[in-house]
Amino acid sequence: CYLLNKTNLNFDNKILFLKNNYITYLHDKSFIQPVLSRNLVELNLVNNWISILDSNVFQNLINLKKLDLSINYIKKIGENLFKNNINLEELCLEKNSISSIE
Repeated sequence: CYLLNKTNLNFDNKILFLKNNYITYLHDKSFIQPVLSRNLVELNLVNNWISILDSNVFQNLINLKKLDLSINYIKKIGENLFKNNINLEELCLEKNSISSIE
C-alpha cells in the first residue's frame, strides 16, 4: 500500500485521518511525498488491519507530534521505527497484539 506518494499531490494539511479503512501494510515509501513529510503533525490510522510496519515507514515525518495506531493487528515494533520522529509527543498503540519491541 502506497499512501500519498505522487509528486503532483497538493497536501497542505497538518492532520491526516486514515481511520476505519482496510489498510493492512505500511511500506517504507508510504509517506515520502515532500509536502506531506514537512507539514504533517498528526496521523490517525485507528481501526485498520495494519499488521506490518516497515522499519522506515515514519522516517520522513519529522514534524509528527501525534501518531495513533490503535485498534490494529500490530505484533512487533522495530527498534528504529520512530528514531527520526524527534517531535513525537503522543503515541497510541492500544488494542494491538504487540508481543515484542525490538
